[in-house]
Amino acid sequence: MSTPDRYPEESRAALALALGVLGLLSLGILAPVAWYLGRRELQAIDAGRRSPRGRDLASIAVVLGRVGTFIALFAVLAAVFLFGFLIFAMAH
Repeated sequence: MSTPDRYPEESRAALALALGVLGLLSLGILAPVAWYLGRRELQAIDAGRRSPRGRDLASIAVVLGRVGTFIALFAVLAAVFLFGFLIFAMAH
């Protein structure tokens, strides 16, 4: 019978993935958090502090976090542009 793998830290890959999905779907503020947590998880896996079984989840969390962050930034820039355009149009 084999013993379970023991690592000094618990994996947070599932949390990062959940935040990535939420950040992509609706709560854009969570996307950068997912990106950050996913990157930290990958660094901890590479350092041997966490189980490598979470690598795929962490990698997906990083991608979802990046996509969600860029969508949120685009939405903010579009809103600022639209607001500025409306203010300019109302002034003239």
